[in-house]
Formats: sequence, C-alpha cells, structure tokens
Amino acid sequence: MSSASLDEALIHPETLNALKNAGFNQATDILHFSPPELSERCHISIKAASAALLAVALLAAPPSLTASQLLSQSWQTVFSKDRCTTLRAVDARLKFHDSILDDMLEGGLPLQGITEICGESSSGKTQTVLHLCTTAQLPTSHGGLGAHVVYLSTEGRFPENRLLEMIATRVKADPTLAEHLSGDHVLLKQADTTGAVNDALSDQLPKLLSARPEIGLLVVDSIAAVFRGEFHLSEMADRSDTLFSFGRKLKALSDRFHVAIVCINQVSAHITPESNLFATSKLKPALGLSWSTCVNTRLMLRRVTSRHVTADVIKRSMAVAFSPHLPQRSVQFVVQSHGLQGLA
Repeated sequence: MSSASLDEALIHPETLNALKNAGFNQATDILHFSPPELSERCHISIKAASAALLAVALLAAPPSLTASQLLSQSWQTVFSKDRCTTLRAVDARLKFHDSILDDMLEGGLPLQGITEICGESSSGKTQTVLHLCTTAQLPTSHGGLGAHVVYLSTEGRFPENRLLEMIATRVKADPTLAEHLSGDHVLLKQADTTGAVNDALSDQLPKLLSARPEIGLLVVDSIAAVFRGEFHLSEMADRSDTLFSFGRKLKALSDRFHVAIVCINQVSAHITPESNLFATSKLKPALGLSWSTCVNTRLMLRRVTSRHVTADVIKRSMAVAFSPHLPQRSVQFVVQSHGLQGLA
C-alpha cells in the first residue's frame, strides 16, 4: 500500500487533479489530514475531501473476510457509502445459456476480473457481447443473473435493433420472459476519448453501480478505439500508464460491485519476415503486453467460413487464449436470431 498511487483510488477526477496540484501523489499521503485540513490545503469542499479520504481508506484497508466466511458465504454483499445490498451469489456465472459454449467455459464467465472478447472484423465480437447482454437479464430461475447491463460504447452506433431481435426471439420461444428481457435494461454510455473513459470509470460508473445494484454486467466496446491517434510513438509510456489505470479501475468496479466486466478488443497484424521474398502476417490482440497483463480471461474469436465462400450459415470459432481457471480449448459456433449457438 505504501507505493499505491492516488490514481488507484476511486476519486472524482476534479478532486484528484486538486490533490495532485497540491503535491499529493501517493495514496497514503492524504491519510494524515482531516477533511477540513485537506479541504483547506487543496481548495476543495469538505464533502469532496471526505469522499477522497474514504476512497483511500478503502484502498488501504479493504473490508476483510476470513477463509471460513468466504467458504460459507453464498451471497455477495455490495457495500457503498450509504447502503448495503445483498445481491448475487458469489459463485454466480454469466452464462451463454448454450450447453456447448458454457461447457467450454466450465459454467460461464466469472463475475470477477476482466474478460476480453478479441478478434478480427466479422469474427462475431459484437454478436457475442449482445448475446451476453440478453442472457445476463434472464431471471435466476432460468439460470441467469436477473441483471441489468451498462454498455460503454467508444465507437460507432449501438446496434439496438440487433439486441431487440435477440430479445424478441427469446420471448417468442418463452413468453414468460417478456417481463424480464428488455432493451431498456441495457444502459448506454458514450465515451470517445481516453479522458471521457477515465471520467466514466472514476466517477460516473461508481455512482451508477452504487445507486443501481441490479446492474451485473459492464461491457466496454471497444477498449482499443479510444487509443487510436491519441498517443504518439514518443508517448508510449503514457499510453501504458493509462491502460494500467483503466485496468485497475475496471477490476476495482468488478470487485466492489460484483459485476462481470467484458471488453471488446481488436487485432492487429504482426508481420514476421520468413525470407527475403515472402512475409507472413499473424494477428495479435491490439494494445500489446500492457493491456494483456490487465486481462484475466481472453477469448479469441475467428471466422472459420471463408469470406470468399457464399454460405447460408457462417461458422466461427471461440478459443480460450488464456485464463486462470480454464485450459486452452476451442469450439465452433454460428450466429442465429437468438444469438450464439455452439456446434458439436
């Protein structure tokens, strides 16, 4: 904790800038001050000073549980400054509700850490996260989370019509789901710069998740988009620092509010000369090693059916590139009106 930066605490961006301007860089530096003292020194309100001290205190000494409590606890309790809400089962998973896909993931995606959905264009990344936006809403009686979703969009227009098609198809198959599935349960937030994403992760989303405990999934589409063109080659160290900061804040949101974090990422071509005459291109996830170290589980998507072949059904594959709890494996799937369907 002695080396923890103030950036690691969930502090409002304006307050964070005021603290840094006053010469504070390490989180523990401000714990020696009372709210009035910190307010006077940094020229911020007492309320803002108190919130900053609370955020740093939680970073320095987060609530602890014994091993026995962790073993016996069956539900996650979400704490915030003004409320305590019993929410989701600790061992809950974000399921695809497809036996083949869920078997590959040994029950679904965990609600801790960052899951990355990575692949080239037309590999099915958007279809995958929209599928999860739908299944996350399914009631617990149907094996879902009974949760709402926040969709943080950094590029393009949100594919609302496709989401509504997935929902309508499921409701048509099971009319009892009509009261649980809705496009209104997916909250859209636009952020097209690194500054806007940082504001969302540092201030807006913590407030939203604290006020709306029914939210169980945060989608970031996409993590790479905001970094295009914002950093020059001479600023790669700053880019890495920003990536690490985003990763820490996403994991803090996941841990604090027990929500699944799913990030879309693109791929880039890595050219490796094989001889003087030829070169081969290998696709690698964008953002390099800096971002990869922030990811807990990476799922690589690939289009199996060639783009040069006319086919009624396009086959794609989903592979576990790395994960702390899953072996490397892959399955094929197709995209149907209701979403993804695994192939045996």
